[in-house]
Amino acid sequence: MASEAFGTKGVLPPFNSKGRLPYGVHRATWKEFRRRFVFSSRRAELLEGLLRAVSYLRQARCPTIYIGGSFATTKFAPRDLDVVWQSETTDWRYLAQIAPVFFEMTPGNPRQKRLFGGEFFPSEGIETESGLTFLEFFQRDYEKGRRRGVVELDIRRVKGVKR
Repeated sequence: MASEAFGTKGVLPPFNSKGRLPYGVHRATWKEFRRRFVFSSRRAELLEGLLRAVSYLRQARCPTIYIGGSFATTKFAPRDLDVVWQSETTDWRYLAQIAPVFFEMTPGNPRQKRLFGGEFFPSEGIETESGLTFLEFFQRDYEKGRRRGVVELDIRRVKGVKR
């Protein structure tokens, strides 16, 4: 599901003048993702939460996540993570057993934020106000409606995470 901007080497495109990725889904390796987006102590802290979440998602055979929001920008200290997990091939029943928090859709997702530093949404789920899938929703700036990019990560290749 990579965008045209992906290219053959998996190199993320440069940020635009607003510090955002251009519109689309941009595939990155875990190494490239870390190098590009973990440049402050706050971002390193959020990455630790992301790794905890990835551990659960991988156990449930989720192959891919998409990172959007302020973490996919040049913002020095993002408030949280906005993550969409590929839901089509994930074993939902198993995920609900080992980490039911992924199915709690309390406004603001406080428990997910406390455990993982962000909010996690199934890719095929629908954001109620916009009517878009979560993957489509996170490719829009919800304040101004502008298009923006997200990063696609194959979590099966993330090292240091429990299988």
